[in-house]
Amino acid sequence: MKLATVSALALCLGLSARAGADRPAFGTLRGIHPGRRFPLVDPTTGRLDRAARVVSTGQDRFDRIPVATVRFTSGHEQLYAADRLHLVGQPFGVQRSHMRKLRRDVARALSAELGARADHVPVTTLRGRNTPPRPGAARPYLGPFLRAYLGDQPPGTLRELYKLEGWHDRGRTYLHRSYAAFTRTLRLHETLHALSRPFTAECRARGERSLGRGYTRLFEAITDYFAGHVAERRFGVVPDRSDGRYGSVSFGRRLADVVGHDRLRRIYLGQGAGLLDNLARAVGSEAFRRAVAHLDRGDFDAARSAASGW
Repeated sequence: MKLATVSALALCLGLSARAGADRPAFGTLRGIHPGRRFPLVDPTTGRLDRAARVVSTGQDRFDRIPVATVRFTSGHEQLYAADRLHLVGQPFGVQRSHMRKLRRDVARALSAELGARADHVPVTTLRGRNTPPRPGAARPYLGPFLRAYLGDQPPGTLRELYKLEGWHDRGRTYLHRSYAAFTRTLRLHETLHALSRPFTAECRARGERSLGRGYTRLFEAITDYFAGHVAERRFGVVPDRSDGRYGSVSFGRRLADVVGHDRLRRIYLGQGAGLLDNLARAVGSEAFRRAVAHLDRGDFDAARSAASGW
């Protein structure tokens, strides 16, 4: 009897140890190293590539998460979050649970810091086979924002989409499952776009009339600022000066200094019309006009000076 009890206990302990060994090592690069192969969908072909292999590992500069670069047999290289690679081969329930946790973390952070309810924003995570392989087929699926972004440019469409990593369209957030879906900062950024549709629509309409990119860079900069603000306060993510988005973040921060954080938040997340005019009045009409003109040229330093009245 005692022998049977000991055997059963040993079997249970063995199963527990095995289950622990199979559990994904989220937040680490454990088990991920150059040369390891993963069966992944090549984003440029939409086909499963069982010979895709890791060529380098490191840490993302902006979100400080472990990442790996994977090279496909087609020659295409794609950045992957380590957590995405840990999910390869895991049951669907494990994958869904992890993605839900990230979404819940972001919604709670936005509610706590900005008073914005984000749990109703629909999020679609895209794998390679979810993205139509032909440019012509992509346009009806991706909506007006990406149709405008892509224009009439086959056949590099998928490569361009994967440069974007994430986008929003008509209140829905789209994130590539390779990397963007696992970064809290990008999730925050795209969710904020979905929550600020009236302000974004006014900026786009004004930008179409001016035929420039100043207003587009304006709402992107404010979005970068609020995403960075929440990421730093809730997740300890500090913007890296070497990141390409730092100029945009710093301009958004200067706007918040001039206008006031809460007032900028109310304008950015506001409903109704006249939000852009409210921002112009808060900054000062002439200073605002000059700042947008500098943004049109991509000069964030000059735009920051103009917004401050210098």
